[in-house]
Amino acid sequence: MLTLHVRFQQNQFHATPWSHQVNEGVVEWPPSPWRLLRTLVSVGLSRSGQAPAAVETVVNKLAGSAPDIWASPVTVAQSRHYLPVWPEKTVKVLDTFCVLSARDTMSHAAHVVYAWPALELDPADYATLSEIAALVTFVGRAESWATCWLDSGVAQPDLLHLTPETGRGHSGEGDVVGAPWPLTPPELEAWREAAAHDAASRQVKRERDRAAASAKSFKEDKAFAKALLRALDALPATPWEVLGADTAALQKAGWSLPPGAMTLRYRRPPQLLASPRPAGQIRVTERRPTTARLLIASRVRPQVQRSLPYAERLRRALLYWTDAADGRRGELPDALTGRCADHTLAIGHEHLHVLCEPEKGRPRIGAFLIHVPAGIPPAMERALRNPGLVLREAEESDLPLVLAHMGTTQELGGFRGDLGQSTLLAAARVWESVTPFVGTRHSKPGRLANLPPGLRVTQTEPGSGGPAPSANEARVVQGDPADDLLRLLALNLEGATPIALHRMQHVHPIAGRPIACSEFRTQRRHGGGTRGGAFPCAFRITFAEAVRGPIALGFGAHFSLGLFRAVPDAPPGEP
Repeated sequence: MLTLHVRFQQNQFHATPWSHQVNEGVVEWPPSPWRLLRTLVSVGLSRSGQAPAAVETVVNKLAGSAPDIWASPVTVAQSRHYLPVWPEKTVKVLDTFCVLSARDTMSHAAHVVYAWPALELDPADYATLSEIAALVTFVGRAESWATCWLDSGVAQPDLLHLTPETGRGHSGEGDVVGAPWPLTPPELEAWREAAAHDAASRQVKRERDRAAASAKSFKEDKAFAKALLRALDALPATPWEVLGADTAALQKAGWSLPPGAMTLRYRRPPQLLASPRPAGQIRVTERRPTTARLLIASRVRPQVQRSLPYAERLRRALLYWTDAADGRRGELPDALTGRCADHTLAIGHEHLHVLCEPEKGRPRIGAFLIHVPAGIPPAMERALRNPGLVLREAEESDLPLVLAHMGTTQELGGFRGDLGQSTLLAAARVWESVTPFVGTRHSKPGRLANLPPGLRVTQTEPGSGGPAPSANEARVVQGDPADDLLRLLALNLEGATPIALHRMQHVHPIAGRPIACSEFRTQRRHGGGTRGGAFPCAFRITFAEAVRGPIALGFGAHFSLGLFRAVPDAPPGEP
């Protein structure tokens, strides 16, 4: 068995994973085999005295099979600095990197081992690889100082093992990380012929169209043969050529993967990559916590208009994570599923809510609120404290999640965003729609609603900017969204007395722009629910006394539809 050891002298590794941008704050650990082989190619051609043919032979043998990896557990850290770009203004740069915790640096260094169990090199190739490895000074960015050497075994009991993923399932714990890897020679040859044939066909079609437009003769067979040869010359023929591709040229040409490469995936153990948490960041209470706040640790965040599908995705992931933390027993509590032991729907709304909290000043989802009025079960609490939470689904971007707070609504609600408080959980008299309210009943024209005495109902007329007063009995009919909202308020908020209800055409302005209710996703992809026939709409509710959130009512209330935020009576800090 051939093993290649990499030890980072400063116990730090700085690198951005493939398909991510540096300011996304995503870290790569362990260093991908793709990065390692390209490092060997660069050092072998620029610093070693070996002939290029000898270096190519060794690298092709290493690329013939994916290695197993053993790596040290590390912690994610981040630095922020400003890069001067003359003559333009400075640019803010986020550097996310891996670092060995201070208590571990005394016993061992950040260490990664790559092992090829079935690979045996002859003495000449072994000497070539040994010389190249000894000349490596860094892996990743230049500040990741490293030393490399060859050995015949791992012999590192404190390292965690990663093996290549052969299937596309989701078995096992931890998240799946991927990077490019060269195809095997037979696969590469088949891919090269198919890609060249497609490229030549497209080129011939363009030439044929140009010839037809200018009424010129066109010899398709001859043109196809020439285009095929040009395409074959442009595509890599060996793993060595795949690894030698220029990244800037690939990005300019629009390649999501290097030509002749596939995505090699590893399942990373949860304890391999930990997120630092300052003392007191996660609040611990004597009572069972009811609410958790998950921040989206990504620069690319979903639009608030897509709250419903993302809430559905996160709910499915939460049930999966909780079941995994509970030993895969398949016995989830009623407080999460919303169903009794006989699979009938539970009465009331004491089960799981997934609420999307908009980012301040931007129409983007900044955090998810996990709210279980009956109390977060211990298994879910253990799952939420896992530092490797990533919300992923096919054809969607991965969203890394970080647990910021866990406690009760009294502890997490408020108007101080700088302290981690959420307006969705605050106490206030005035509440405005964050997402549209979708009623659960059909309107009955001609039947006036029985509204509470003293309640004033207004609405914004289409095309006008201000509220237009209307008579209660003349405007609101039975089953109307306003009537349905008042009915649900009486059922779910005991003791809350609304004194004014204003119907709006848009939700409250975000980033200075009101968002029309029609822009929001209001159809569920999975599951059902009772839904009325009226269009989604937004409201502003005024209560006689302050009411504590969260307030989410109507169809899809457990998935962020019908969600309201508290509006302070006066700006924070003012009397």
